[in-house]
Amino acid sequence: MESCELLDLKSKQWTQLPSLTTKRNACAAVLVEAPTASYIYVVGGENGIQPLATTEVLNLSQPMGWTTLPMTMNHPRHSFALAAIDKRYLVCIGGITANNNGPPLDSSELYDIHKQQWLQIPATMTTPRWGCCCVTFDSHILVMGGYSSDPYNQDGKGIFLASAEMLILQQDLPEPPALIPFPIDSSKINLTRQERIVALQDWMTQIQLRKAVYENQVGVAQNREENYCAHQTRIADEEIAKLKNKIAFYESERLIYRENKDSRIAMMESMAKPWFDAVQQQLEDAQDQVDSLTARLDRKLSSSSLQSRSSSNVVAQQQQRQQQKHRRRKKLAEECPDDLMCPITLELMVDPVIALDGHTYERSAIERVFAATPRGHMPRSPVTGANLPSYNLIPNVAIRRQCREYQN
Repeated sequence: MESCELLDLKSKQWTQLPSLTTKRNACAAVLVEAPTASYIYVVGGENGIQPLATTEVLNLSQPMGWTTLPMTMNHPRHSFALAAIDKRYLVCIGGITANNNGPPLDSSELYDIHKQQWLQIPATMTTPRWGCCCVTFDSHILVMGGYSSDPYNQDGKGIFLASAEMLILQQDLPEPPALIPFPIDSSKINLTRQERIVALQDWMTQIQLRKAVYENQVGVAQNREENYCAHQTRIADEEIAKLKNKIAFYESERLIYRENKDSRIAMMESMAKPWFDAVQQQLEDAQDQVDSLTARLDRKLSSSSLQSRSSSNVVAQQQQRQQQKHRRRKKLAEECPDDLMCPITLELMVDPVIALDGHTYERSAIERVFAATPRGHMPRSPVTGANLPSYNLIPNVAIRRQCREYQN
């Protein structure tokens, strides 16, 4: 095929790119980021008839069309691994060079983008392989997996490889020039003094020239390494600055979340306080009405007792006993210890039980609280206001005995 598409990992969308100048299959592609632009290189492959040795490049900053590089690989190949090193070199590793047939390759080639030249890498892999993959770090290439035999053998399969190999690319450091032999030796003892001086001066001139050239090469290499190191350091500093900005952003986000939490809690408390105050006021009003009704009932009983005393002694005696009994109950309730009174009814308990909040209630009173709890909700403690974990009630035998003793 000749069509190309680009996937944007951020937007997760595919974009159509210009078509290749040559249809190819089983090729390899790599992205190289230059200081001013980003380039995609597509190398090798096969066109259905024969393997390809050409390379095409596309400028992503101005994707007008693909350009075929004038230099080709030393060996056409497909199904190989491709890596980019130092934003300058392309390295093709392994693959197959025969026309849809033949053993895999153990060779590698390097393309220098600056010099626009393909070079054969002298070192070969210990295991020929095709269909492999590779990763890079610094000037190291790790080649992994693939097949080791002819992919078109009888069973149509190759031998799967689980091995990996490391290729370390030597930097293009200048090599020292060869030393020129000393001009005066035993074979030239017949030279005159003047001839010896001339020979030595010529030799010194050549040595100084080679020294100057080599010093210049070393200086250029040092400057290149310093520039590369400075460039990589600048990239690392930019990444560190980005990370610091991200950290500062998330720190501010965390502070905002905490402030929002405090403000929301304060808002909930301010919204809930009037309701709790109103409920407390309603409870106090209800208690006042209960006290008022109790007092009126006492006065009514006392008045009816006086009126009926003259008409019937028997009725008067019964009412007197009822009044005495009521007064005894009232006095009993007023003098009753707090631990014998139900927190709900404020009366002496008859069947005390312990709820899971640790407090003792009259069974009938706490069961009414349970019955009034909405379905799907846990009951709330009448004393603490917290949710009770269950409806379990435990008889309080000791309090029941004390209540009976106190009543008797």
